This record gives sequence, structure tokens and C-alpha cells, in this order.
Amino acid sequence: MLELIVRFIKRIAPREGWLLWLMALALAMLVAVAANEAAWVPNLGTVLVLVILAAFVAGFVLARLAFDPDLRRERSRRLPGWLAAVLMAVLGLLAVSLFVGWGEAANPAPGTPWYALPAARAELAVVEMAQRLGQWATDVRAGTAVQDDAVFLWILSLLVWAAVIWAAWELFHGKNALAAFLPVGVLVATNAYFYWNGRLWLPFFFGGVTMLIVLAERYWAEQRWQRQGKDFARDIRFDLLFAAGGLAMIVTLASLAMARVVIQPTAAWFDDVASEPLAVIQSGGEQMFPGLRRAPRSLLASGGGSGGMPRAFLLGSGPELSDELVMRVATDELESLPPGQQPPGEMRHYWRALTYDIYTGRGWRNTTVDLERRRAGETWLTEMPAGQRLLRQSVELARGGDRAYYAAGEPLSVNRPYETLVRINAPDPGLELVAVTGDGRRYQVLSAVPTLDGQTLRAAGDVYPAGIAERYLALPDDLPARVADTARQVTANAETPYDQALALQDFLRGFPYDLHVAPPPAGRDVADYFLFDLQSGYCDYYATTMVVMARSLGVPARLAVGYAPGNYDPQEGVFVVTEDLAHSWPELYFPGAGWVPFEPTAAQRTIEWQVAGGSDQYPYGDVAALAATDLQTFREDEIVRQRAGGLTAVLILLLAAAVGVIFWRRRPEPPLEALYQAFGRWGSRLGRPAGQGETPAEFGRGLAEQLHETGGVSGSSDQVMPFIGLFEQAQYGPQGQQAEPLVRERWRSLRARLRRAWLRRKLRKK
Repeated sequence: MLELIVRFIKRIAPREGWLLWLMALALAMLVAVAANEAAWVPNLGTVLVLVILAAFVAGFVLARLAFDPDLRRERSRRLPGWLAAVLMAVLGLLAVSLFVGWGEAANPAPGTPWYALPAARAELAVVEMAQRLGQWATDVRAGTAVQDDAVFLWILSLLVWAAVIWAAWELFHGKNALAAFLPVGVLVATNAYFYWNGRLWLPFFFGGVTMLIVLAERYWAEQRWQRQGKDFARDIRFDLLFAAGGLAMIVTLASLAMARVVIQPTAAWFDDVASEPLAVIQSGGEQMFPGLRRAPRSLLASGGGSGGMPRAFLLGSGPELSDELVMRVATDELESLPPGQQPPGEMRHYWRALTYDIYTGRGWRNTTVDLERRRAGETWLTEMPAGQRLLRQSVELARGGDRAYYAAGEPLSVNRPYETLVRINAPDPGLELVAVTGDGRRYQVLSAVPTLDGQTLRAAGDVYPAGIAERYLALPDDLPARVADTARQVTANAETPYDQALALQDFLRGFPYDLHVAPPPAGRDVADYFLFDLQSGYCDYYATTMVVMARSLGVPARLAVGYAPGNYDPQEGVFVVTEDLAHSWPELYFPGAGWVPFEPTAAQRTIEWQVAGGSDQYPYGDVAALAATDLQTFREDEIVRQRAGGLTAVLILLLAAAVGVIFWRRRPEPPLEALYQAFGRWGSRLGRPAGQGETPAEFGRGLAEQLHETGGVSGSSDQVMPFIGLFEQAQYGPQGQQAEPLVRERWRSLRARLRRAWLRRKLRKK
């Protein structure tokens, strides 16, 4: 049975060889791996793997039918190019509809024969996708589209089909490996732009393309040599494979090392240059797929996003959303709780990802930011306002995808290398933080959180720094006057900004919470629409409206985005945060206290602050001194990680070297003609090239004399003729096979001596 399988594999083997064929397929599969890690929609990886496999095989077969050299003389049997293009499109539509719709379609009718079940299910799958696409297109035109993961997956799969079938077609016909895989590279790079951790797959793509180009060029060169009747040594295949693998490894490692130096600045540059069209694309994408799970684009580069609603993906979310785990968070203060006890309100914190400062009337975007890279355990702030305490959090993300480091209050430092995104031209950077970003699913954050009470905030006053007032009191010129009028009416009896904030919070909490609301009509202000039309909504509406009303009263405010505290698990001592807890809330500025969060959303409990010890518990002072122990631990954690990473890299290099040595030693021995050719090259280097028509013996005597006259390495001239004698005996003698091992052994010794003679000759010339 095994022999039959081997014979079958050899029979269907492509002319280019299985290595090149499988290498190209693996390179195409990087699209599925990268997109699956981003997890744009459920079941993404499985569907894309099937699509890529089908597209690659289809492109390969169609290229063979259209350009197989065996059919050159029978052109009537070859597939025309235009027909191949039509078949690619039709096959793509059918295959993608089948793969995506298979899990969406209803079961075949009862009584369907078992042998007809696959065909019936396939028909239902294609019909299901046609209906879903038609309904979705109608909803998009009407402006009432809801999230349909199947439609998004269908569109994405069709793009992947086009890129992969082009790769196979161009590689096996066009003979241009770089042009073949350029669309695949664009897909991997696009995924990396919108899902920052996806950039880790780009170096592997670059390395894979490098190796593929070398292998493909080797095959095409051999084809040319065969057509031209040229002789070539097939043993060079192994050497070329070894060289290609080494080159690919160098390219991959160099790309990994330069990711921060090249990829991130490129993303930032592209975001700045193409901010307007990207905003249009993102706005259109949010209208067509309002529930698509994604990380905020403003975290991927320096720009600020399109000005939409940050948590719009909550609209119309089904019950399955609540089951998706986002992260587990433990804090140092939870360690003081008795076993089984639930934490009090002051221990429940919001896990903030980023803040927004510019309200457009239609949503939020950010001022351009300055990005600063920091070492693990390095504080980015030198001072902490009064009324704050330190909180250490340990975060474990359920999956990759977020560049943001989630933290309570104001993050001060992280136990990993991190970046701070601070708004440009900030007089006080500590008050202008947009986000803290970095890599890794597990990290620890040291934050400053409020220890304030109402009395302290009432006494804060209303004298704001000029930079804060200018940025965080700005409102659109076309804001309806009735929004500000309502804010003044609600806060008519409030004497201080803090009392005004409480009055606004209580007023907005009277509106019912509802995820199933229509988006604002074109041209309508979000806050005005919420107050006077919807009068219900989700967190974005509550938070946005409170920020707008507070600004209209002269109280600086901004929007914060992240997650609500989560459900406490007393067994593990952690907060379990799920996707349905995605949240937005307002933060208002109070002199001497900084940014203070409030909770106007009716579905959430109001925020409590720890007041034990009052504002004197942590006086205004040096953060580094206050947090010296924590920060030192952070630095030690990073040192351990670096050493572990370095040791792993060394082990990988040693393993690669060992594999290389094994392959090198097991490589096939070159033919004797190759040894003689190498001998001739050494003669040229030593000043005695082989003459035209010279026999091996004549050439050997000439080189031996040359070495003797020039004072070569001792014994080198004496070993030349014995080598030539053994070579002639092995090539032309009756007992050639017995002499061949002696020739190889003698050549290794002679080659070493010739190398030393050549080096001595070079040194004498200098």
C-alpha cells in the first residue's frame, strides 16, 4: 500500500518539484494565519485555508492547461487565456459561496438520499449566500445595514481567492515569483496595518518570498539549459537549496529586527498621507459592517481615526458576544480580600485603552500624537497629582489584537517595553495621554488612581490651565443650542463643577439603555439626536452627551474607551472581562486632581473612589521614589525575558547549525569531473591555468613545477601527480570504482595544501 502511495505521489508530482509547489502554497497560507490571528469574524481561519487551497490548485491546473509545453504542437487542445480568466472568476464565486455558506445554510430536506446530501447542502449554501448578499446590498443602499459576518467573510474570501489564484497562475506560467506573490503580500501588509500584531507575519513573508524566488529561478534556469542542450550538474540543487535557506533566514531575522524601525514609521507616514481617503473607507466600512470586531485604528499609527463612534460594534450584538473572553485582570489590592468575598465598589476599576479629545458632532477622533518608546520599568511621568494612589495590575489578554495596554486610572509604567501616545503640543504631557501601547498578551501596569472625595472635588475650583481649556472645551460650531440650554437647566442648582457633573450624570442615567438603536441620520449631531430623538442608547451616546454638555458649561471633558470592571472570580482572584463589557465613559478635569471618571450610562453602577486616608495618603511628589520597588521588579522581569529570549535564539541558531552540518555531511558526493574542475580553478589562482588540449597528466606536471619553483607549501607539489594518477585510474582504468574513494581522500589533502600555497602567494604580493 505504501509503495502504491509513493508511486502515486511521484506520478502527480509537478515538474517544478514538490518543494517549490509546497513552498508557494505555504507562503499563500500566511494570509489565512495572519487573518485568523486578527479574528475579524468567527471561523475565519478555517474558511480561508479551504479558499487558499482551492484557489492555488485551480490556478496551477489552469496554468498547465493553458501553457503546458507538452501541448505546444496541439494548440487546439490548449485552454485560451480569456476562458481561463472566466473560469477563475466563476470558480471563485462558486467556491467562496460554498465554503462560506456551508455553515450558514439550512439542513437538506428530510428524506434526501444519503448520497445526495453533499450536493443538496452545497446548493443550499450557494443559495443562502446569494440571498444574504442581496439583502445586505439592499440594506447598505437604504443606510440600514447590520453586521453580517458571513457577508464580510465572503468578500474577504473572494479577495483572497483572487490574490492566491493569481499567484499560482503567474508563478507556474508567467515565471515571475515576485509579481506572483505581490497581491498576497499586500493582503498580509493590510492585515498588519489594521491589526498591529499581524506585522509579525511580514518578516516570514519576506523570507519565504526570498527562498521561493531562488528555487523558482533555479528551476527556470534548468529548463533553459535543457532547451539549449547545455550540460549542468544536478548536484547544485542541494547547494542552492542550502544557500536559499540561509538567505531566507537572514532576510527574516533582518525584517524582524527592523520591524519597529521601518514598519511602524511607514504605517504612521501612510496614515498621515492617506488620512482622508482612509477616513472615507473606514466610515463606509462602519456603515456596511457596523459590528465588525476590530482594534481602534488610531492605535496603529499616529493619526486619530475617522471620527466615528468608538463602540459602534456593540449595536445589534447577539448574545454570543457576551461569551467572548477579552482579558483577566488582577490587582494588588485584591490580595487583601478574605477568600470568597466580593470586592467593594472602590476596588472595581475601569480598564482604559485610550482617550479622545476632538468631538466632530458625528463622533470622535484624536489630535495627532507624539509617540515615545520607553524601557520596561521606566516611568513616563515624573510627578503624580495629590489625591492619587498607586495600583498594580496584572493583565492577561485572551487573544492578541489590541496594541493598547489596558489600565486603571493613569498608567505610569509597564513591565514590558512600551510606547506612550501623547497629544502634540501638550504643555503638561501627563494630562494629554491618548494611550499606552505595546506587545504581549501578559503584562503588568503600575497606575495612579483617585483617592478623592466629594469635598476635595468641590474645592478644586474652576481655574483651568490654558492648554486644557483650549483643547477640552472645544465644540463644533453647528452644535444645536438646545443641547447647551438643556445642560444649563439640568445644572441650575449646582454650585461647583463637581456638582454640575453629578447633576449631568444623574440626568443622563434616567435614559433607558438600549443596544438596538438606529445610528444618527446624516448631518445630525450625536448628542442632540440622543437627547431629543432617541432618548435611549448605549454607552457611546451617554458618554458623548455628558462630555458635550460638560464642555458647554465650561468644564473640560474628554471621552475614554475601554472595558467596564468585569465579573469578579473569587476562586482565581481576578476580574473576568468579556466583550459585552466594552465601554465608553466621560472623564472631567479638576484642578489639582487631574482627570476624574464619571458614569452616566444607565446599565452601569456609579463609580466609587477609595477615600481611606484621604488625599494626604500619597502627597504630591516623585513617582519614581513612590514606586521604586514596583519599577525595579518591572525592570527585572524584562531582564529575565530578554535572557530567556536570547537563550532561545542561541538554541535555535545551534539547532539550525546542527541541521546544516548534518545536511552538509549527507550531501551527495560531487562527481570526479567536478573535483578535476576545482583542481583546474586552483591552478588558475596559482598562476598555472590548464592549457587548451592539455591532458590531466600534462597539466598536473606543469602545476607541480610551478609550485616547486615558487616555493609553495611543503609537499604540495609532490601530491599533485599522485592525485592525477589516481584520478586517471578512476576515470579510465578498469578498477575505477575502487580508486574513487582514494581520489576523494587525496583531493581533500591536496586542496588544503593548494589553499595554503595560494594564501602565501597573496601575502608575498602585499
